[in-house]
Amino acid sequence: MTGSGEAIIATGGHTVSGTWSKDADDAHVQLRTEDGDEVLLAAGNTWVELLPVSGSSVSLN
Repeated sequence: MTGSGEAIIATGGHTVSGTWSKDADDAHVQLRTEDGDEVLLAAGNTWVELLPVSGSSVSLN
């Protein structure tokens, strides 16, 4: 998986909107806030959910 797109990042009890990017297959995913600041994930398990570009939506309660 390579590319970039919108992201909703939930970590450490907080949720922020931002972007993800991955330049190469062997690169790490970069997570950034809408202001361009790097998002550091809290220690522990990480889950990634991918949604189709069209025909999908996200709702946070």
